Parts: sequence; structure tokens; C-alpha cells
Amino acid sequence: MSTLSLIKKLAKDNPAILSLYKLIKAEGIRHAYFWTLKKKFKDACGYDLNLSNPKGFNEKIQWIKVYHHDPLMTQCADKYRVRSYIEEKIGGGTDLELTRMYGTWDDPEEIPFDKLPNQFVLKSNHASGQVIIVKDKCQLNREEAVSKMKQWLKENYYYTTGEWVYKDIKPVIICEELLDDDIKDYKFYCFNGEPKFLYISEGLAKSHEQARMNFVTLNWEKTPFQRKDYAQFEKLPPKPVNLENMIQVANSLAQPFPFVRVDLYSIKGKTIFSELTFYPNGGFAPFYPMEWEYKVGEWLNLKE
Repeated sequence: MSTLSLIKKLAKDNPAILSLYKLIKAEGIRHAYFWTLKKKFKDACGYDLNLSNPKGFNEKIQWIKVYHHDPLMTQCADKYRVRSYIEEKIGGGTDLELTRMYGTWDDPEEIPFDKLPNQFVLKSNHASGQVIIVKDKCQLNREEAVSKMKQWLKENYYYTTGEWVYKDIKPVIICEELLDDDIKDYKFYCFNGEPKFLYISEGLAKSHEQARMNFVTLNWEKTPFQRKDYAQFEKLPPKPVNLENMIQVANSLAQPFPFVRVDLYSIKGKTIFSELTFYPNGGFAPFYPMEWEYKVGEWLNLKE
């Protein structure tokens, strides 16, 4: 086990070490951003990061992260403010639903737990992975949940990941409806406004061992490339009945951006919005075989 892996493991089990680990990462981003970015990229992707002439897909994602700072991206990375963008962009015959929202709060102490339904989801709007899933309100430790959410609101996710879109988001806590447990994710990779392919996954929120993921074409065939960090489905799940509608939604939402991943759910034939992702896996998850890292990169035209 590498030193970094050991530190990460210890940090998960010890709050004090976790705080120290986050502090060190933040200081690295503040004072040695390019050095830490290039080192992490080489470790994760296996080739040197060239921001002057990027070729690979993840290399170009790093270029966007560093140089393309569109305020609309900040709005759309905000899990609360993105709703106004969705309402503005989606109209006509495109069918898309937003999850039901029960409220937003600047202070978790003000959350009226007694007025909330028995099941719901609490999450921050300004980060990734900050989620509390409540399946039975009676079992929720409210004091512990409020304490955790207060800590979320103190953090600027930019200084955790170096992902620019999170830097200027005003943090709030969101409460939304809880969707089905066995829900599948459909994530559309859109290049200069055009969806090119997607991946379907399930179990990502449960555990790495249970998770399954496959990249597929818009015609619902396996792509010649995949990722190594998750197991594939033994058999590709059936094509969703609303696939064409999801493609239309992805196309509509992707128009202003050089790259965006449009994340959707399909529940009983309905298309449900999840989120817009500008730096998938932080730009640290290469495609395999490695030649596809560059072939996919060709679809992303930064000159525009």
C-alpha cells in the first residue's frame, strides 16, 4: 500500500487525521496547484499532463478546469440554482422532471424535521458526496446530522478538489424526495453540445463491490472502451423506453458548454434530472484501451 493510500485509509477512520488531510490538500491547491495537479494526473492517468497542447479526454478536462471559467458553469454545478437553468432550457415537447424539493436552509438548526416526510435526502448544494439518506425519520440522529451539515457548510469544495466550478457557490442545505433504492444512473457525455455516448450504472452509492457500470452508444450497444475502476454488467440491462427522450434532454442542456456530462434517471418511463457534471471523476479516470483516451479526446474541440 502506498503512503498516500495509507493516509487516506487512516483519514477515513480518524476525524482528526481527516481534518489534517483536508488542510494539507487545501494548502497544496492554494500554493502549489499546478504541481499537485500534474502529479495526481500522471499517477491516475498514466501520461504527463500537457496543458499547452492537450490531446487526451481527461487532459482536456484538466484544461477546462484550469482555463475555462464560465459563470454559467458555477450556476449549473450548484445543486439548487441549476433548477432555474433547467426550467429555462427545457420546454416544448421535451419531457423532464425535477425531484420534489422540501426546502433549503442556510442553517441546519432551522430544518423543521417534524414537518418533513418519513423518507428524504439531505445534501449540500456546493460539493459532491455530501449526502444523508433518510429512509426512516424516527431512526435519524438529528443532532449528529445537524453537526455534520454544519461542517459541510464551512467547507469550500474547491480547496478539496481544485474544481473551479465549486469555488464561488453560496452553500446551503437542500432536502429532496428519496428516489428508489435500485435506481439506475444514465450519464450522457456531451461534446460541444452533442451527446456522443453514455454510461449506465447501478449500485455506485452502495459499495464499490456491488457497483456495475458500462459505457454504451446512443444505439444501446457496448462501446469499444470502458473504465477499469468498476466491474461491468454481466449482461447489458434493457434499453430504457425513454432513451430517445433522455438524448433530447441531454442535447438541450449541453448546448452552452464545451463539455458537460448530463446525469439523468429513468423511473417508470419518466426522465428525472440528477445533475450536470463538468469534470467527471475530476478528470482522473482514463478510458481503456488507452487509444480511446485520445480518440474520445478528439471529440472535444477546445478551439471553439
